Amino acid sequence: MSQPQPLTYLPAYLGLFAALVLALASNAFLDLHYGTFAFETGFWAILFAVTLGVGYLQRGETQDWGRAWQKSVAVLTVLLFVVVFMRVWGMPRAAVGLLAGLQAANNCVATTRRQLYLGLLGATSLVVFAAAHHRADWTLLFYILPFVVAVVLTLVAEQVNRRGEELQRQSLAGRTLGGQGVAIVAASALILALAGGLYLVTPQVSPFALSWRHGLPAPVGELGGTTGIGGQGGSADGAGGGGGGSAGSAAAGQEEDTGPSRGWPSPGEMRAAANRPGMPEWQAGAMRALADLSESLQQTLQPVARIVADWWEALKEWLKQHRAQIVATLILAALLAMLVAAWRLWRETRPLLWLLTRFDYLRYVVLGRPATGRRGVVQLYRAVERLFAARGEPRALGAAPREYGRWLTAHYPDLRADLEALMRAFERVRYGEAEVRPEDLAAMRLTYRRLFQGAAQYG
Repeated sequence: MSQPQPLTYLPAYLGLFAALVLALASNAFLDLHYGTFAFETGFWAILFAVTLGVGYLQRGETQDWGRAWQKSVAVLTVLLFVVVFMRVWGMPRAAVGLLAGLQAANNCVATTRRQLYLGLLGATSLVVFAAAHHRADWTLLFYILPFVVAVVLTLVAEQVNRRGEELQRQSLAGRTLGGQGVAIVAASALILALAGGLYLVTPQVSPFALSWRHGLPAPVGELGGTTGIGGQGGSADGAGGGGGGSAGSAAAGQEEDTGPSRGWPSPGEMRAAANRPGMPEWQAGAMRALADLSESLQQTLQPVARIVADWWEALKEWLKQHRAQIVATLILAALLAMLVAAWRLWRETRPLLWLLTRFDYLRYVVLGRPATGRRGVVQLYRAVERLFAARGEPRALGAAPREYGRWLTAHYPDLRADLEALMRAFERVRYGEAEVRPEDLAAMRLTYRRLFQGAAQYG
């Protein structure tokens, strides 16, 4: 079993730190109305920074003092879970704190690439929990989208650094590989662009839609309510466990019930979300600016949208009037494409040449009916030319038989002896006055037979 590869790349640790902090911020954002968002996020950020610093300082090899840190943070996590998390939040929200604390303990011994991947997996599970919560809505994207970017950058940076280290060990020892930063940014941008494009072109179904469409229990009672990131959160607030349930219900009652949100929220919904109690000022300002931008874009694009709609109606009318001509053109184009494909297939497979090679074998080997004398030698040589031409290796124009034979032996080394014998026999007949005896022709027939069967073994 291979040993885990050590992790000493500082950007990988920074990326894991950003992913973990954003994952915990996503969960703390669900309890925004409690007013503890900044404290929770700051507490976990400090804990993750300290524990990842412990892991980084071990430089790829776990030390005893790193394990001591791991045990101390694990004990602290269990105490917080029993004394604080269960009393304030209850389950399952308290499990988020427990998982985050255990991940912080694991950070103390995060000295290999495997532990980096496990840390990113743990952060992803925390984000999935936040996104599936009934209070999650589009405002959570302020934390989830940066989380996705952080994870992609971390994975790409780790892979680029790993490849660079391999190249330095193999053939570039002592040299410094440059351009890693550009490669990381370029690869990450390409991955994110492809993922965003696939997300836009594929239909997205919310968990609530699956619930009520297929008769499954929904997390809210009213048909048409909202859950998850796709809905307008805050209309319903589940019991948070301990003392959090009543406070959450009271805060939910203060929020405006805007009903289900389909697609991108309207400017009014953005401003209403920005006015929620406890919303961070930077996020509220960004949401108001986004609402203003959305309004200005709507006003600017309305004339363009009307023009595009008029063009679309005109296009549909034109298609309706010329339906028969369009169908005929499409059929003609399809027939033309089929003809081109058939022609290319004919050139690739050479069916006529393939049939000729089988006829040659039947005539010269099975039936034993080549011509006599010099003419029979020429016939057998031409049969060999057709055999290899059917396999995609025709004789070049102007190439002498011996040159063609050398070219074939380079591709069919097992047939070298028979090819050379055939080419010598043909040259003696073609360029000399040697008489061809019946036993010479019989030997040449056997040579052709071996070439035919040997070429088939090459596939």
